[in-house]
Amino acid sequence: MKTELTQSLDFSPLEERVSPVETIQVIKTEVMSSKIALVFLVLFVLFFLNVVGLIMGTIFATSRVPIAVPHFLALGFFFIIPILILSSFYGWARDQIRFKRFAQRNQFDYAEAIENPGLEGAIFQTGSDRRITNHIKGVFQGYPFWAGNYSYTVSSGKNSTTYTYGVVAVELQRALPHTLLDARKNNFLSRVSNLPSTFSRDQRLQLEGDFGKYFDLYAPKKYERDILYFLTPELMALLIDKGADYDIEIIDNNLFIYHQNKLRATVDDVRNVFELIHHIGGEISENTQRYADERVGSKQANIVALQGKRLQQVNTGFIIFILFICYILFVASR
Repeated sequence: MKTELTQSLDFSPLEERVSPVETIQVIKTEVMSSKIALVFLVLFVLFFLNVVGLIMGTIFATSRVPIAVPHFLALGFFFIIPILILSSFYGWARDQIRFKRFAQRNQFDYAEAIENPGLEGAIFQTGSDRRITNHIKGVFQGYPFWAGNYSYTVSSGKNSTTYTYGVVAVELQRALPHTLLDARKNNFLSRVSNLPSTFSRDQRLQLEGDFGKYFDLYAPKKYERDILYFLTPELMALLIDKGADYDIEIIDNNLFIYHQNKLRATVDDVRNVFELIHHIGGEISENTQRYADERVGSKQANIVALQGKRLQQVNTGFIIFILFICYILFVASR
């Protein structure tokens, strides 16, 4: 039986067939215009050279098998690798088509990619090559939102790693103190945060009840009462029930919900996006629509005082450097 939420949206584009012609067209326009085209060109040249080498070796060699075998192996390699690359892009392109259809069918805006979005938040200030893909934006049940996959790259010497998060963002009516709900479920051993930003532990709030088993709550110093103004027992119960798998951050008038798995073009994933907007976004928006930072002295200003705008971050690079120096001194003293 469809819920009221399901009935208000058309999820059918996420289940419709996507033709190979449409998919290949997306791959040609989006992928082949990038550096991947150079990879395919190099593989094609190597494939061609091995074909020539195989033919020449077969014609002129006195012993055909020793020459033919390495060429056949190379041909297999240069034939299979492009197929594997294209198959991975095939699924990516099909998702893009379905996301775009879903957005158009439901009167939302869609963008294949937004480079360097310039966002503030725990995952948005790290690495390079920052981008949002499959960006869906609009208004749902009166709440302005966007959803998509955010990725960034961290380089270490010659190696680099790309991290991707599924993100749901809701625009709130009021500017709020910087608040972070770091889900313990996705942390290492439930203690070491999976988020790239590290915040000072003296900003962590200890709440009564079981809430601390699910989230580590961070708030600016002396803003405890402000946070508890909207973090009601009802909201805490809702977060445990609906949001225990997600890291949740409020910064200025933006609510961000982060997930370590990227958003896929499936009914389950997309329906869950709007469930989060409806339940968590709706409850937080309702609880904060009358909030005003008393330190500012004007509700009409709709701003937060400087001391509440941002959590204090820990410089992990400096900590690692100090630990390294301590290790060197320890080794030298032995």
